[in-house]
Amino acid sequence: MVGSRGVEGGWKTGRLVVLAHSKDDELVDEGQVEEMREALRGWEAGKAQIPVRELSSRDRRVEVLSIEGAHDEAWINGEGLARAVKFAFVELQKMGLAPEPEILGGPTII
Repeated sequence: MVGSRGVEGGWKTGRLVVLAHSKDDELVDEGQVEEMREALRGWEAGKAQIPVRELSSRDRRVEVLSIEGAHDEAWINGEGLARAVKFAFVELQKMGLAPEPEILGGPTII
């Protein structure tokens, strides 16, 4: 749903949406991904409803990530899901919303 009855009205504190999709997906085609992206444009254009002191920016982003395999394959073998989680974490780092690797005590995520 678009507008106040959809994501825009329901997910007020959200900051990042990652739409992971495979060209080999037999259930969700490219047109549906674009429709999802379009439905999120209003949400992305708005500002997250968070305390100003909490973060310096209330910007939102929507990213489309290309993954491989059939519809359920990304979740069954885990590679597509792992790639999507890693991608989201890196994007959150870029937005200043996740700790840097040095703080976590681990290697840099690329």
